[in-house]
Amino acid sequence: MEKKYIIVKDQIKQWIVAGKYEPHEKLPTESELMKQFDVSRHTVRRAISELEIEQYVYKIQGGGMYISNWTEQQLPHTLEHQRTVAVLTTHISEYIFPKIISGIEKELAAHDYSMLLTSTQNNRELEQKNLANLLRTNLSGIIVEPTQSALVSDNIGFYRNIVDTNMPCIMINGHLENIHVPYLVMDDVKGGRIGVEYLLTQGHTRILGIFKTDDVQGIHRMNGFTQAFQQHTTASVGQFVAYSTNDTIETIWQRIEPFLQLPKTQRPTAIFCYNDELASNLMNVLVQKGFDVPNDFSLLGFDDASIAALLTPSLTTIRHPQEEMGRQAARKMIQLIEQRQVDNTIYEPQLIVRQSVKDISSL
Repeated sequence: MEKKYIIVKDQIKQWIVAGKYEPHEKLPTESELMKQFDVSRHTVRRAISELEIEQYVYKIQGGGMYISNWTEQQLPHTLEHQRTVAVLTTHISEYIFPKIISGIEKELAAHDYSMLLTSTQNNRELEQKNLANLLRTNLSGIIVEPTQSALVSDNIGFYRNIVDTNMPCIMINGHLENIHVPYLVMDDVKGGRIGVEYLLTQGHTRILGIFKTDDVQGIHRMNGFTQAFQQHTTASVGQFVAYSTNDTIETIWQRIEPFLQLPKTQRPTAIFCYNDELASNLMNVLVQKGFDVPNDFSLLGFDDASIAALLTPSLTTIRHPQEEMGRQAARKMIQLIEQRQVDNTIYEPQLIVRQSVKDISSL
């Protein structure tokens, strides 16, 4: 079990790194910290003593404890001091992330940089812990995929500190409002429109969308979905179901099953999935329930993950740049480290037609 003084010390340190307290701002008193953490005075004093040694706080005799200008104690983020770039993604070994990470690593290695890799599992608490640790590390820069980027971030203070300390930072797959750093993203709104427009050309006028709404990519894809239907109001019906990171395929199925149990003349003929992982899982459930893809329901994915071409039937989808995004993110990071101008990159979506969508236009 972790010692109490370490818990107190680490929490105060996270507050400091996250920007809860400004440099030279007074910390709560010992009594207030004792009450807040439900610990003894000895525990608080030991935690504060270690923070003082690490130069996060300083003491004024008779006046209490104050926050140091801790960023000045860190080594400058320059080429001469460190050639390590941190990469913080929502996942590492799953889905499209191995290709993105491989692209980053190859490009960094080509320029004699090493990579420090960690992930959040799309969990806000893990994002906080990882950002706190990375901000205490002497890095050349950080490439980050924001966690649950469609929601108001609890960790916005960490990102502000990254900007305030002039650490080179690039965001991928999404970006945060009011955090002004370069980013590389898909044009997910356009991707949503392209997906619907393709399904319409194949004769599908009743389409169900399933979108993840705690990541900004899902919001944008859903917006593109609805925009496409607004442009085809006389000939089509579009409905969508929302889900979030913690929802299982079983939970998602419970939400969409009522649509699929409608009479055949009313139920959707096609389903547009937030990504290929969801499409793959849904295809398995549909087959288990006795449905045929694409004869009963056509499926459209998004991202062109490796699994898309291996499914039976192979999945029609919209391509994500994956390794190219990783390579470009690394190139832009090196440009930032070298104090060169860097612009945002927005990738054009590309439809990849395979076998999971049936042409019913002549029926």
